Amino acid sequence: MNIIDTIKLNQDNFSKTEQKVANFILMNPEYVETHTISKLATETDTSTSAVLRFCQSLGFKGYKDFRYEMIQYIHTSHHPLDSSDLLNQLMSTYNQVFSQFRNLDRDIVIKLVNDLLNNQIIYISGIYYSSLPAMHLSMGLLDLGIQNHVLTDYITIGHNSRVINNEAMVIHFSLSGQKSELQRHIPDLIKTLPEKSYLITMNENGELGKFFTHKIVLPGHTFKNQSVFDIQSISMVFVEMILSLIHNEL
Repeated sequence: MNIIDTIKLNQDNFSKTEQKVANFILMNPEYVETHTISKLATETDTSTSAVLRFCQSLGFKGYKDFRYEMIQYIHTSHHPLDSSDLLNQLMSTYNQVFSQFRNLDRDIVIKLVNDLLNNQIIYISGIYYSSLPAMHLSMGLLDLGIQNHVLTDYITIGHNSRVINNEAMVIHFSLSGQKSELQRHIPDLIKTLPEKSYLITMNENGELGKFFTHKIVLPGHTFKNQSVFDIQSISMVFVEMILSLIHNEL
């Protein structure tokens, strides 16, 4: 999924001013390559802070990082790679991402494993792109004899949010980390999150993180907007790591 597809996917999460920035960029992607944040703000009749919020809502630290991804997209889309170059790029990209798993907070990862081993009521949720790792973790735990509930749409999450108490454990996959993903549709879940609540995301700056006790930020954000890179593969590898750690303890 490239940066343009990412903007389109997150359109419902943008504020009105951020939507103006998004619409302009979708219509004029080349503009970002040669213009500053101030000029983009002027062109979209917004402000530099609005442009900055737009960039951060996509998971970037600032306009500089967002602009870099846009330039990469523009150059790649106009100059497609041949098969051999694409293969080299794929291998290089995946190697860089997977090597960053070493930087995960090991204390939180081990706590997640221990909580999964010692909690009787486990809820695992994820919507859209985040539903696949949620289902994979759920099925993997069942194979290891650990009962759990998997919630992969707003209806099931909404109904179950009313019965979640502090005795339960909640793991929510959200690659975007946007709070509107849950707050707009399922406010009860945010209000009733138990102490053992984990957010697994790729967006370190996502506002959803403040509602969870623990947050695990997966690597790969730098590469997630490349069209040759499947962001679900990163979370799936993380799930495999968790399942392997649990299997080792049984």
